[in-house]
Amino acid sequence: MGITIQIKIFKASIIFVLFLFSTGCVAHQRAWRYSVDSYPTGKSPILSRRVAVPPFRDSRPDRNEDALLVYLFPLVPFGWVDYSTPEAGNSKITSFPAWHFRPTQDFAMAAAEELDASGLFKEVFFTSRASEGDFVLKGEVKSTRYWGKNITYGLSLYAPGVWFLGLPMGTIHNELEVEFTLVDPLTGESLWHKSYNMTYHKSPFWIYKMPSDFDYDNLFKAMMKDVVKSLESTLSKS
Repeated sequence: MGITIQIKIFKASIIFVLFLFSTGCVAHQRAWRYSVDSYPTGKSPILSRRVAVPPFRDSRPDRNEDALLVYLFPLVPFGWVDYSTPEAGNSKITSFPAWHFRPTQDFAMAAAEELDASGLFKEVFFTSRASEGDFVLKGEVKSTRYWGKNITYGLSLYAPGVWFLGLPMGTIHNELEVEFTLVDPLTGESLWHKSYNMTYHKSPFWIYKMPSDFDYDNLFKAMMKDVVKSLESTLSKS
């Protein structure tokens, strides 16, 4: 009798834990955050020109697939999501569904702040009017793909039991692809051009150490470090 009660309590606790994960009560709310690197002060710009950075162009596919809750069906081994525009997705693996993330604007503003702090130009600023600058830094967001799984081993609501025993809970992947071009608006000439594709993977992860499922700020930061170096090299040669 006592063993039966313990089993029922254990099952109830598993269902309660899964409910918390499903509703986001133990997940994290994610928002875009970007901090500019520190650069030497007082040096003269390589190019004494003002650079305008308008919102980036969005050329991502319009395709979001949400099958996360299929893990509730018995014998189904996992549920999954695959989003081309994750800020619009209804389900996430380890964070709240709503992300405070506007890729075309957030990336452009971060690029302007980073380049302005680098001192490569006289001034770099975010604007909706590209004509305000001597040069224009254009960006094109080609991918912010997000995909992941909740692995339930066909156990449906009882999956947390095996998670706590040490089996993997899921997988998370981010992909960020951005193309940058520095343009002379008077001639239309491209002064510099470079494309980046970076990824973030947590596969698999465990319930005892759930990772962030949002790494786009860090991926873009890594891109901008190379953008500054590449621009500095190109401008110094020219």
